[in-house]
Amino acid sequence: MVNQLLSFGADVAGQSAELAKLVAERLACVTQPEPPEVARETKGEAPAYPPLLNELQTYFKQIRVSLDKIKSEIHRMEI
Repeated sequence: MVNQLLSFGADVAGQSAELAKLVAERLACVTQPEPPEVARETKGEAPAYPPLLNELQTYFKQIRVSLDKIKSEIHRMEI
């Protein structure tokens, strides 16, 4: 069951990254130039998780980054 959950997490994270890339490519002709990224402050070290939960957390972080990229592209659109 754990392996299935990790596999699902990896698949969803991969799809979200592909979707973010597709959105950026498709909307490139109607978006303003991307502003420079501002370095985010990290809030200390994250608590140590067991390896499988750490891997699952990594997938969720990848999904969040992809969703943030999609949101950014949509906000930069010129209609």
